[in-house]
Amino acid sequence: MSNLDVTGPYNQKLGPSEESKKLIYTCGHSDGVHNLACTR
Repeated sequence: MSNLDVTGPYNQKLGPSEESKKLIYTCGHSDGVHNLACTR
């Protein structure tokens, strides 16, 4: 092999998507404020 071309991603969005934030922050406190109703 003499060449390797790597391309993409095109139109990349920076940062996590809203869908992935909802999966990670299941209690809805992605802004750093803890929801007391959420169990740890």
